[in-house]
Formats: sequence, structure tokens, C-alpha cells
Amino acid sequence: DRAFSEPLIQFENKNEDKEYIVLFGTRTRFVVMVLVLLCLTSIWSNILSFNFAVICMAPTGNSSNQGVSYRFTKSESSWLTSVVALGALVANFPVLSIVNRLGTRLVFSMLGVVSATATVMLPWAVRSGFSWILVMRVLQGMSFAGNFTVIGAFCSRWTYFKQTGLFVAILVSYVQLSPAITMPVSGALCSAFNWPSVFYVHGFATIFLFTVYGIFYRNSPQKHPFVGPLESRKISTGKTTESKTAACVPYGAILSTPAVWAVWAAAIGNFTAVNLMFLYSPTYLSAVLGLSANSTGITAALPPFTQFLVKLLCGVVSDRIHLLSERTKFRMFNTIAFGGSACFFLTLACMGAETKLLGHWQHLSDAHSHYDRRPLHGFRPHTK
Repeated sequence: DRAFSEPLIQFENKNEDKEYIVLFGTRTRFVVMVLVLLCLTSIWSNILSFNFAVICMAPTGNSSNQGVSYRFTKSESSWLTSVVALGALVANFPVLSIVNRLGTRLVFSMLGVVSATATVMLPWAVRSGFSWILVMRVLQGMSFAGNFTVIGAFCSRWTYFKQTGLFVAILVSYVQLSPAITMPVSGALCSAFNWPSVFYVHGFATIFLFTVYGIFYRNSPQKHPFVGPLESRKISTGKTTESKTAACVPYGAILSTPAVWAVWAAAIGNFTAVNLMFLYSPTYLSAVLGLSANSTGITAALPPFTQFLVKLLCGVVSDRIHLLSERTKFRMFNTIAFGGSACFFLTLACMGAETKLLGHWQHLSDAHSHYDRRPLHGFRPHTK
């Protein structure tokens, strides 16, 4: 019996291995991770594209704009930035609840379509009235609300426990990858074509990425046709089986935990620095330092691209440091990041437009840490 059963088991294992499509070997999770990263990047890029496009909208003496140019008042510029965060804040808890019910594949695909549609509609909204621009920006913000939920869901289901740090570092690096792509692309589009092309290219690229995502992604690696038994077992190592019953979220315990408040305070500082640099660096480089649209795009892309590389390196290093606890590594990396960012911002604040070259390199130096602005002015057509 034993001599008969062992070949039978081996035959069954071979048949089991043939039940999936051997295209990426045992590395399908990395392909899915790259796809998710690109989708996260596209949603953030859609938001950032507006902050670069307004530079091309503004009329100048030697403007190459084709058609009507626009300016926004300081109040309008503030609202156009604030409503994105407001939309994300309002949609955060509903999106989280819907993701838990329907899964990330369907919900994230829908959010991507909403973001792409709002971006493609922005040229029409600019010509139709300020209220319509606010609506599109709110929709972009609501689409952004699912990003961190998707990252958490993906890492909990698709990562091998020894590679968690690497996967998290790569996925959250969309914050840096987006401006690294959007800024030079937008600068080239503004120089070669007109400002609506910035929105059209970003919007249609998002539609393409999320179409691929909707077809290729699965909520569980065990259900993916390209994930074999070996990779599936590797991913499930050290994980508990998921419960079908919905758990009650302990909001009281969460709010009474000091560590949660510390993380929230750090997150506020993080995104204040990130938004200040990524949202307003094109305006600073163009309006204060006087760079052209193409030069502004390339220069504004260098700091986030450097951050992207540093973040990937830190993710790999973190997984390979075994002498320190996870808490110590977490504190060490974030202290260096926040401290370096603050020092470079303070140095940059002491510089004026007369120190253009030094200020330019100082702006690039922010990338080695973790992480300006002249408001735009009136929403009205400019007659030449």
C-alpha cells in the first residue's frame, strides 16, 4: 500500500501544480504589487496634475497657451486644494466599510474610474465655472480615500511575512512616485501642447491601469489563476484563517491608546511636509524662481524620485536589521526622516529669490530626508 500511495500522492501534487498558469513562477505577488503601486500612483497623480496645470493656465506675456487662459484668486486656490482633503475625509469611513463588504478589487476599480472621469472632465469644468471645478476636485479626493485601505488589505493577504517591510515601503512610495512621474510629464505636455492635455493623459492612463487591475487582481492569492500551491503556502505562512463574521471595531480602545495619538500627530506632520512640497513646489519653482514649465517639471520631480529610491532602500534595510526591535527601527527611521525634513525646510525658508541657484539645490536636498508657494490668482478668462 505504501509503495502504491507515495507515487499517487506525487501524481496528485503534480496535477495540483498544473491547475494554475505558470507565467510568473512563484513571483506573482510581486507583479500584483507593481500593478497596485501603479494604480495608487495614478490616483495621486490625478490630484497633483491640477497643481501643475494651473501654471500653464496662467496668462503670461510670452505665453504659449492656445485658447483661453485662466487665473484663480488666493481664496479660490485655497478651496481647490482643501476640497480634495475634505472629499477624502468624508469618504474615508464609507469606503472602508464598503471594502470590507465587497472587497478591494471591485471597490478600488470603481474609485479609479471615478478619479479618471473627474480628471478627464476638468478641462470642461474649468470652462464651465468654478463650482464645477470644486465638484471634480471633491471626486478626486473621494477616490483617494481608498488608497491606504487598499494598501492594508493587500499587505494582509498578499505578503510573505518576511517581506512585509519591503512591500509596505514599496506601496506607500506612491506618494513620491506620483510627482516624480507627473511633474516632468506635465511640463512636457504643457510645453508641447496645451494645459488640457495634462488632464487627458493622466485620466486615460488611469482608465487603462484600472482596467488591467480589474481583470488581473484577486482579493485572495488562493483565487488567482497565476498563483500556484507553493507560492500560496508561502504567503499563508504565519497567518491566521480569516473569520467570516464581522468584528466590532474597538473605537474606544483605539482612541484611548497613546501610541495611536502619536502616530496621528506624526502623520499630520508627514502630510503637511509632503503636501507643502508636492502641491506647491511647481508654483514655487515657476513663480518665485522663474523656471520655465519644462524646467519646473523636471526640477520638481527630482526630490520625490530621490525619496522613492531612499524609501525602497529603507524597506530592504529594515527587513534585514535583526539586532533592533521593530519599535526601535520604526522610531529611528521616522526620527531621521522628520528631523531632516524640518531642517531643510527651515533652511529653505531663509532663502530668497536672489539665491536662486542655492535655493534650487536646497530644494533638491529635501529628498534626502523624508519628505513653496505663492498662491495663484482669479478665475476669469484672460483676453489677449
